[in-house]
Order: sequence, then C-alpha cells, then structure tokens
Amino acid sequence: MALLVSGLCAAGAPLDSVGQLLIPAIRFEDGRRRHFDERCSATVVTADNSSSSRWILTAWHCLDYYGDLSRDITFLHGDGSTSKAMTVASGGGMHADWALLRLTDDMQHPGALTDTAVHPGDLLVMAGFSRSVDGSTHPPLESDLRCEVTAFEGSDLSSNCHARRGASGGAVFSRESQDGAEKPGRYLGIISRGDSNQHSIFVPLSRLRRALSPYLAPDPVSAAVPPTHPPRDQ
Repeated sequence: MALLVSGLCAAGAPLDSVGQLLIPAIRFEDGRRRHFDERCSATVVTADNSSSSRWILTAWHCLDYYGDLSRDITFLHGDGSTSKAMTVASGGGMHADWALLRLTDDMQHPGALTDTAVHPGDLLVMAGFSRSVDGSTHPPLESDLRCEVTAFEGSDLSSNCHARRGASGGAVFSRESQDGAEKPGRYLGIISRGDSNQHSIFVPLSRLRRALSPYLAPDPVSAAVPPTHPPRDQ
C-alpha cells in the first residue's frame, strides 16, 4: 500500500526541486475555443550540481494545448517563489513525454541530472503537485514514499507509485536509506501518465542526456537559446 504524504520537506532536500507549472491553454470543444489553465508539475534541474538553476523539466503533454501566447507559462517553486518559463525543447509526443523549459529567474535546490539505469524492482519516491479536490490553486506537494519499478513500458518504466492527476511532469527519485529512515535520493525520471491510483509510468532520465546536453551547459548564459513551441502530433 502506498504511503502518500502531503506537505513540504526540509530545505535542500531533493523534493525541494519540484514545483507547480501553470500553462495557459486553448482547447476547441463543440466548435468553440475554450481558455483554461493546465496545471502540471515540473522539476528544477542542473547538469553540474549548481545550487541554483533556470532550467526545469516537465512532461510534453502538459504543453500540448499551450496556445494562449498573450499569457506566460508560470513556474511556482515549492519555497513560494515564481518565475516565467519559456519552452526550449521537447520529445514532441507521448512516445517521448518530456519538455525542457527555461526560467527568467534562478531557482534554488535543483535536482542533479543523472544517467543512472533503472530496472524493475528498484525502489522509488514519486512527487508532484496533484490537483486539489477542493479547488485550491495552491495544493500541497504529494509524494509516494513506498513504491517501486514494476516493469519496462517500451522505452519508459511502469511503477506501482500513486500519482494523482496534476502530478504529470513531477519527479521520480531513487529511494535510499539514511540514518534508519527512507528518503528520496537521486533524480531518476519524469512522471508521464497513469491511472491516478497505483499504476504510474515515467520517462527515465537515462533516455534524455544526449537530447538535453546541448542546452544544459555549465554556463547558463552560453546555454541560452531562443524559445520554441513544442511540436504537436498531428
């Protein structure tokens, strides 16, 4: 049975890298244009163990309906700070459900990218800002502290982690023991999809290092690139 915990962790812990992403979206329903805010999760990341970063990773499908260019994508960090975000690169579809965005402001406590191979049976912690059932615009961070990888799912991985709707784009960490307690460790992947119960699929970071390396250079200035809109499947 999953142990789902709500709330923030101690400063500097891996979960502090996870934030909420607000995307101004447009969808056509019954021939009419409907504007709405897509709410997902995202993780501040670094390739060189820096203490701050302007890069975040989320799921591609969170940006699928991003079309209201009159409004900014907004990242809400777990510490309460906010920043505008611009799309830079993505996998382009559910077959590669990841997207890289660049923030206008530095954020603290980024997760260090790894290319650690992940296999069935590996212990996990999964964390994201699930949509609030009471309509709150600031739901607490939820993390499943007792789950594991169950199977390969094509190029992705399945787990028995509990991740509710809104956690897409959130972080998957290794579960490690420290001082007799189990805690999140290495940043391993991006939450992609699931059944909002105990079947969640994630994209392992080991798939992404080659795609991300042109952008995540040690020098954030040299790594800056013009923002692009992630392509949509036709």
